Amino acid sequence: MANSIKTCTTRRKFALGGTISFLLGVVVMLAMPAHAQKPTTWIVIDAGTGQVLNERDPDGLNYPASLTKIMTLFLTFDALERHRIDLSQRFYVSEHAALQHPSKLGMLPGSTIAVRDLILAVVTHSANDAAVVLAEGLGGTESAFAARMNAQAQALGMTRTNFRNASGLPDPLQYTTARDLAKLALALWRRFPREYRFFATEEFDYNGAIYTNHNRLMAAFEGMDGIKTGWINASGFNLAASAVRDNRRLIGVLLGGRTPQSRDMDMAELLDDAFAHRPPSSPGDVAVASNDGSDERDTGTFRDERDTGTFRDERDSGTFQDNRDGGTFQDNVDADASAISPDTAASTLNAGADFHQPVFRSARAHLYRHHHRRHVREASHRRLRHGVVRARAEMSRRNFRRHRINHRYAAAGRRHYHQVAAVRRHALRVKFAEAHHRDRRASSAGGRMHHAHGAACGGWNGSTRPCPASYGRRPHGRSA
Repeated sequence: MANSIKTCTTRRKFALGGTISFLLGVVVMLAMPAHAQKPTTWIVIDAGTGQVLNERDPDGLNYPASLTKIMTLFLTFDALERHRIDLSQRFYVSEHAALQHPSKLGMLPGSTIAVRDLILAVVTHSANDAAVVLAEGLGGTESAFAARMNAQAQALGMTRTNFRNASGLPDPLQYTTARDLAKLALALWRRFPREYRFFATEEFDYNGAIYTNHNRLMAAFEGMDGIKTGWINASGFNLAASAVRDNRRLIGVLLGGRTPQSRDMDMAELLDDAFAHRPPSSPGDVAVASNDGSDERDTGTFRDERDTGTFRDERDSGTFQDNRDGGTFQDNVDADASAISPDTAASTLNAGADFHQPVFRSARAHLYRHHHRRHVREASHRRLRHGVVRARAEMSRRNFRRHRINHRYAAAGRRHYHQVAAVRRHALRVKFAEAHHRDRRASSAGGRMHHAHGAACGGWNGSTRPCPASYGRRPHGRSA
């Protein structure tokens, strides 16, 4: 009987525990950031030859999110190369820029900021307000700058891309593909090798605050030196990465990752496989581009006609040029077949269905490695400041106690000194008073005795000799 009761109790406990675990799982799932479950697409190319080494649906449409800022920086670097602006020039912060959603620097309307700080803020912190300040400083308005972004995208052969803002904040008509972003990243590295080094910045200090790079592979993957991460609810987790090993550079673009951890792990595995010349094992469903060039649209190769020297730079006309080695960057995908209009893209992406979610992730979704390091660093600083404040308060408390004790002892000493002095003065006054009274009594007693004896013995009336009887009775200290 006792065993059966014990068994029933145990079963209840396990049933209760299972119910609690299920409820906790539901709560965690509801608390996770929701985003569109679009298929994950990627592409990996060799930056030296332009050959596609690995791809999975690279022409599938998705939202670029903060990878839009790559084009913003492309036009910024172009203005620097043309000497239209310089790094020390300061741009005005408008109210429109200051009202952008996070991530942001939190600049105040009416203030100014240097171009160098704007570039570093976009590269490391992916600051949306900094991207808008760059757009307004270069194009007058963000919409005019977006038109320039689209013109440059068409010049680079990005036929399935449309930009609507400079930051990548959600817009139903802003879309791109992994292949187009690979073209943009490759063009940026080839055309601006000096400015490209900005992407290797790991930390950025602005107004006393330290902003770390969102690309965690910078510290975890050998050879990684750029370039950008991106996320909105509608796109998933995006990453454009570039790494170099043994003088060989690879560029990879991944769109629609489920989590930042899985996105980073997939990108690291893709790049490792490409560096090692291994066929991909996972993630699955990966098509490796062949080198025969029979079907260049399916293989996705970027031909490099370096020996022909036919690569020109007509910057005003929008033609891309590689001034370093004269090579050709050519995408043989049919531009007319691959081009897509914004209306078609909107219907393909089911635009607007995922934009009711918050623009930025909740705080719990940001607890990644660099945020953890930053949290630990700030926590240590807070502990240090708290310890210093406590030490100073304790020292002040001790000093106050010491001062109070010393003051109390000094006051007691003064009171003791005055009391002793008063006692001494009182004793002296008593001593002098007693002596004075004794002298007065002796004086009055001797006079009466002299008068009495002189009258009785006849020695006083007319005689100068004292009464003989007074010799044995004269007062102490006085003569007869």
